[in-house]
Amino acid sequence: MLHGLLDQARGSGRDDLVDRLDPWLRRLDRPEVRVVVVGPFKRGKSSLVNTIVGAPVCPVDDFSATAVPTIIGFGPEPGARLVADVPGELEQMSVPIDINALRRHVTESGLTGGSLESAKVEVTLPQHLLRDGLVLVDTPGIGGTVARHAATTLALLPDADALLVLTDASQEFTEPELAFLRQAAAVCPNVYCVLSKIDLEPNWRVVADANRQHLEAADIDAPVMPVSTVLHQSAQAANDAQLAVESGVPALIEILTGDLRRSAVSTLRQAAARDAESVSKHLAMALQAELESLVGPGEAAALIQTLEEAQKAAADLSKRASRWQVLLNDGFSDILADIEYDIRDRIRSVGREAELLVDESDPAETWESMSQWIADALAEAIADSFVWAHQRCERLATVVAESFRLEGDVLIPQFRAIDTTDMLAPVAGLDVIRGTRMTGTQRVVGALRGSYSGILMTGIVTSLAGMALINPISLAAGVLLGGFSLRQEGVSRLERRRSEARVSVRRLIDDTNFHVLKESRTRLLDVKRLMRDTFEGAAEEFRRSLQESLDSAKRGAGTAPPQRDERTHLLKDQLTSVRQFGAQAEALVGGLDDA
Repeated sequence: MLHGLLDQARGSGRDDLVDRLDPWLRRLDRPEVRVVVVGPFKRGKSSLVNTIVGAPVCPVDDFSATAVPTIIGFGPEPGARLVADVPGELEQMSVPIDINALRRHVTESGLTGGSLESAKVEVTLPQHLLRDGLVLVDTPGIGGTVARHAATTLALLPDADALLVLTDASQEFTEPELAFLRQAAAVCPNVYCVLSKIDLEPNWRVVADANRQHLEAADIDAPVMPVSTVLHQSAQAANDAQLAVESGVPALIEILTGDLRRSAVSTLRQAAARDAESVSKHLAMALQAELESLVGPGEAAALIQTLEEAQKAAADLSKRASRWQVLLNDGFSDILADIEYDIRDRIRSVGREAELLVDESDPAETWESMSQWIADALAEAIADSFVWAHQRCERLATVVAESFRLEGDVLIPQFRAIDTTDMLAPVAGLDVIRGTRMTGTQRVVGALRGSYSGILMTGIVTSLAGMALINPISLAAGVLLGGFSLRQEGVSRLERRRSEARVSVRRLIDDTNFHVLKESRTRLLDVKRLMRDTFEGAAEEFRRSLQESLDSAKRGAGTAPPQRDERTHLLKDQLTSVRQFGAQAEALVGGLDDA
């Protein structure tokens, strides 16, 4: 179907339609099923990827965690390359690396310099499981020591067909894990929760049931799949089929290569069929116009006039402020305002909670952990906001497309989720709060200062009763006032530390708002430009089709009688072929929709 339409488009000189169909041929030749594996640090992501692939490709380290996404796909020979952004350039650099030295490039210990924070590693393996297009992505941990990892992982999800979220059997889902699941489920169509390390926990079934309840309460549609890579490796070593089934890995592989692959291929074929159906209509317009002018020469003038009027209307789609343009502009104005408010509200909530934590603790003792909590909370809040922004943009694209109907076609622009990976990079972070605890000398001097006042005042009063200036009563008063003075000094120093911490938190919140609001506006406007260009391109495509129809009708009207029959026969064959392709595409779309 696609090959026939592509030949028709090339024969008609419609390079714009060729550009629409040509990428589908490459994508359908070997459909790719991309599966992103995510989860907290040290939960067994890399081990699971190695077990699925059947090769120790991802480094497994007890002390250093994965810090760079590793993308594993099929290749005739084992190989690896490091891909990273070039500062100040739009291109990316790609450097071949030793596949046996991946630890140096993908773990935290190998990235101490931080020079390639936006990097990823692409690995190719000649594994049978990958031959049919399965691609696995091992990602940095979420909710760990590096706040940007969750945002880095979310940026990978719009292109993913499925998401495997790992959590081990030692505990139920944590709040950060559930928060990430809510974000991910809004972006990725298929989410699976993998309960790892069941071989270490005899009560893993209780944890699995509890996790299912958490998912149901959070309205997250994701099955829980218990697995053990250790059991699977033992089963392979002992050639024990029953133990392999108990490990849960074969069931997971069956889903990835069976139902998931069929679903991904079906979705891909549906999108290709919709484009093919649209292209067939564009090609049929010119063929039908010329054929009508050949078959009914007396009606050619009326046909040409009708096409000229339609051509003017199509030109207006690109030039005048039509309804879809008004909807797009108004819709994005609302989105920008709502997202700005949402970001401010989420960031301000993090600031308020941080100040409450400051008031309940001593910053000298908790500042390091509090700084990490604030960084993670801000990253989570921003990701939540932009997941919502992505959903709003998708809904707006659908609304605008409905108002942009051209000959029955509804165009839905495809765009990635807004990447929040480096959005917090310009934010400096919290100021350092230095401990202001009193030294031993300061405590002695402070105690003496307070006790001196107590001894002097009490001694003067007791001297009126004939007692000495220094007596047991004045000494007791000195001890009491000295202790009170030390406690007051400690409280005063604690309040100063808390005041400095509150100022630092407010400064961080202001700085975060400043940078994130600017970046959010920039990135949302990029999405708007993509939508605008897509719709304007569709309007131009429709205008060109009408121009081709008009030219074809004029050409048919000017065809000499001797050539008229031959040309009519050729056009009928071409039109029949194009309509057959269109009918096949329409049937394919309808069948997939029903399925």
